[in-house]
Amino acid sequence: VELSVEVNPDPAVPEEAMQVLVTLTNQGSVDLFDLEVVVQLPSGIADFAVARASGASATCVGNSAVSTCSQNEQLVWRIGSL
Repeated sequence: VELSVEVNPDPAVPEEAMQVLVTLTNQGSVDLFDLEVVVQLPSGIADFAVARASGASATCVGNSAVSTCSQNEQLVWRIGSL
């Protein structure tokens, strides 16, 4: 499995919105199932609304409000199969 991350703008600008593209690629010849990408949001990141995520369902872990991730919480994308 290959994971790539692209941040725009790069470098990120304090107090400005940024776009993050996460790409997961199956480099092998065997199908993979039940894949997840888990990202720990660093300190200094403002809240992330999971409704803004696209391509796979996303949830927050570590917060009672599962629709918004805050700094130091985990954002989990459920990729499924590749």
